[in-house]
Amino acid sequence: MTVYYRKNVVDLPHDVGVDQADGSRSSDGSPGYLSFGPYLALSPGTYFGGFHVRKTAPCAHTVALDVDASCKGGSVIVGKRSVSGDEILTDIAGLVGFSFDLTEPEDRFELRLHVSPGARVNVRDVVIFRLKPTAS
Repeated sequence: MTVYYRKNVVDLPHDVGVDQADGSRSSDGSPGYLSFGPYLALSPGTYFGGFHVRKTAPCAHTVALDVDASCKGGSVIVGKRSVSGDEILTDIAGLVGFSFDLTEPEDRFELRLHVSPGARVNVRDVVIFRLKPTAS
């Protein structure tokens, strides 16, 4: 049972972006998944999941990126947050995420970060932690 999980995004799969020597990954303006995975086993409960993200260039997009939590190979979305360019910090990486509930055990949970076309961000790590277990 995972209660707290943190991992550098360079250790996770991606469709777009460039891995950096510091363990982060930077988008290059191409749209797509900058990170997905980590395919964790999670028990029922309330969790928070997010990414430490900072903006590397001004972003005029209404939606610069989307973060979603999925199960069953991406076929079940248990939570999603769209993030505007104005919400992303420039000087430091802020934790961008949301809370979500799992009502049954999941053995392949993933948190995905999708960047919009032209969005330039740097992502350091993914963080997932349990806020509270489901009452029995």
